[in-house]
Amino acid sequence: AAFMELWRDNPVLVKELRVRMRGSRAFWLILGYVGAIAFVLFMQYSVWYRHATSAGGGFSGASKIGRDFFYGLISAQALLVVLIAPAITAGAITIEREQRTLDMMALTRISPGSIVIGKLLSSIGFVLVLIISSLPLASICFFLGGISPDEVLRWYLLLILGSFLCGTIGLAWSSCSKSTSLSVAATYCSLFFPVVIAYITLMAMFGRIQTSMSDDYLCLMCGFGLFGIVDPGMPLGTPGAFMKYFDQSHFYMLHLPFWLPSTICFIIAGFALASIAASRVSASPESRAKWPRLFVALFFVAEMFFYLGARFCVYFANAPLTASSSIANSSPIIILAYPTFILLMLIPIFSTGELSQDDITHPKTTLKSGWSRGWFKRATIGTGLPYLCLLTALVSLMYIGSFALIGQPGRANTSSIVLKNGTVTNLPSKEALLSEAQPFGSTPPIQTMVGSPNSRFLSGPTTLVNVVVAMFATTVGLYFLGYTLSAVTRNRWVSMGLSYGFVCFTMIAPVICRAMFDPMSGAGPNILINLAYLNPLMSISESAYRPDVFWSGLPLLFGHTPIWILTVLGYTGISSLCCWILAILSHKSKADIAVRKNMSYDESLS
Repeated sequence: AAFMELWRDNPVLVKELRVRMRGSRAFWLILGYVGAIAFVLFMQYSVWYRHATSAGGGFSGASKIGRDFFYGLISAQALLVVLIAPAITAGAITIEREQRTLDMMALTRISPGSIVIGKLLSSIGFVLVLIISSLPLASICFFLGGISPDEVLRWYLLLILGSFLCGTIGLAWSSCSKSTSLSVAATYCSLFFPVVIAYITLMAMFGRIQTSMSDDYLCLMCGFGLFGIVDPGMPLGTPGAFMKYFDQSHFYMLHLPFWLPSTICFIIAGFALASIAASRVSASPESRAKWPRLFVALFFVAEMFFYLGARFCVYFANAPLTASSSIANSSPIIILAYPTFILLMLIPIFSTGELSQDDITHPKTTLKSGWSRGWFKRATIGTGLPYLCLLTALVSLMYIGSFALIGQPGRANTSSIVLKNGTVTNLPSKEALLSEAQPFGSTPPIQTMVGSPNSRFLSGPTTLVNVVVAMFATTVGLYFLGYTLSAVTRNRWVSMGLSYGFVCFTMIAPVICRAMFDPMSGAGPNILINLAYLNPLMSISESAYRPDVFWSGLPLLFGHTPIWILTVLGYTGISSLCCWILAILSHKSKADIAVRKNMSYDESLS
């Protein structure tokens, strides 16, 4: 009912729809959209026609080309949606701010949620018109055959949801930025890097996964499935057929439609971004943190449910054989890499902010206030630490609870799990494998393991407690780093950018140093390779992989010392250093306040 009130009789929505469809600009955009897609289909047809005539085999493969045409149509539309949807919403709020009409809207009885919903629905409605205008071209593919109505509906649903998510990203940046140009640049940057990274990774995987599955990309593939990239309808002969091994329709004991997990994740993520925009439009954004934080927590719950469910479905009778043969023998703890990565991307958002003078003068009071009653509804920097700890605990508890759902709660800390056919993946211990580990640069011996020959994953205890401790230490350390940067720079965006730079550098630099290291040259690796100790994903990887696989070609400073220990020590040192800097800033702030009081007292006497 509350949501219905946001769009029913919404004056912002009515005004935006009327303005958007007036003039010739909207119709020229529709013409350009359809023309671009028609050009892509024409180029595909030309290539197919030349190939068919030169081969001399006739046109009997029309059904196959119909399917190829359709996927070309969807790919072109997906690219256009990513380009168009953010451009429409990225200036929705900033234009009102630049024209100085946002304050006038705030004086009316229209709520911030109604303003955001009106802007969003009008923008997504126009993108929906663009997507629907391509249906006649999709009918050509349907006429050629090879495409079912279910596939057309499924892919068009994903296009609409994708436009919704891209639109909310632009709207969120528009509510945070001071100018339209800055909002547009930030929106496309936030979309550019994930798309490029996903594309490069997929292209790299296509080259490696032609004959068999590679366990290295377990987390990545399942994560892609939550965002609609997996298509179990693909035939085995096409690129991307490897996705069939990670069935995204079976979750624990449930068999869900393929499109449902991605739909739920798109909607929750979009609502989270829209609620952030609504809180920023409000006159007091610090008191409207409930809905953004609730949707972010729901996003974690949905991601973990579908992600863990796709992995643990192999322990139930309704699991597909492909999933059982490929996922069951991998270490369960490797799954924690995906939610941990998302958590790392969220920490700078909740650990930075605009600090008041009191937050710098009395940091202890600010931190204590974050743990007081009602902290979940307040968007102060002091409440960031308990919320981040809540997300970290949520990830850990859902992982442990997933073992209870498969009826094996006592095995959450081991790699020995009973499969549905009664087989136990009971493998050699970690210590035994450590004794057999080879020197750097040599070829490790082939280990034959139960159910998975030549498996790269670790057997025996996975030390889940160690991984969880490393995750909490990372969360606390990065929080204090963001708090300190906010106190030093006095600018949220600068401190957030520096925090993201630190996180990305600690994740990327060791990978580059490891790739450039040549053990045959006799020279040591670059010292930056030791930043791997500050990456909690390395603790998860060490606990999941066999030692001879994990440590091969990874010459860190402290040898084979467990990485989780150094991760905890490293982030404990960062937290201590940040507390020391905050104490200095607090002492300096108190001294400045005392000096100003003395000066004002002297002036009053004079």
